[in-house]
Amino acid sequence: MGTVIGVLILAHLLVDFHLQTDRLAREKDKHGFVMAEHIVTCFIVTLASCVILLGTGLWDGVLVALVASLAHLTIDSLIKRGLPERWTPWRRFAVDQVMHVLVLTILAFARANALYNDDGWAFTEGNTLMLAVVASFLFVGRPVEIGVRILLESLRNETAIEGQSELVIDGKVSVADARSGRIIGILERIIVVFLTALGQYPAIAFVIAAKSIARFKRFEEDPSFAETYLVGTLASVSAAMIGTALFLVAFLGRVSLV
Repeated sequence: MGTVIGVLILAHLLVDFHLQTDRLAREKDKHGFVMAEHIVTCFIVTLASCVILLGTGLWDGVLVALVASLAHLTIDSLIKRGLPERWTPWRRFAVDQVMHVLVLTILAFARANALYNDDGWAFTEGNTLMLAVVASFLFVGRPVEIGVRILLESLRNETAIEGQSELVIDGKVSVADARSGRIIGILERIIVVFLTALGQYPAIAFVIAAKSIARFKRFEEDPSFAETYLVGTLASVSAAMIGTALFLVAFLGRVSLV
């Protein structure tokens, strides 16, 4: 069952983050045809994931993909608009993603017999390992990047440079700084994925320490920057650790490869 849930969430990560452009994210609530494009993408990716990865029958896959797409549409177009206006962007983002994952988990249990297939590509040991790694990398890329950006914006009540995520922590306003912060954040989380998968948790502390040394002088000059840096780094690293561990449990039934 863990593999089924993992594959459905993997499809969600592709649809809601990696295949959703900034333009689509901005305009899907304003224009029906843009939302339709997003939902069609959801249907196609979910169907392909079920049929190709899980070995689900075509019509069962169509049914699951249709339900997942309609649920996605409901969450994006109705429920999100019903959230209180006073909620911060981070709270709205978190509730949105939790609802998506919850719906997919319920769907996996409800259609377990149709989705589970011993002969499916995703159920062989080597392939489950590959899926766990791929899902972890997909998660620590754009999804965590966007989540950390929204969290920092909510805390500082500032607007980041549009299209430049993960900015992480740098708190600067130039495009070059935002891009370098984004690259540092992604590399940091990739390292954390490997260390978490290998069970080398103490080594993660050295990654954080090495990154902090480069910013030590600015910590003394700007205490507010130090606070933002700390929140961003801890959120980024924690998300990478937890996400990797959860995908390993889902696909392999254990929290590390060793």
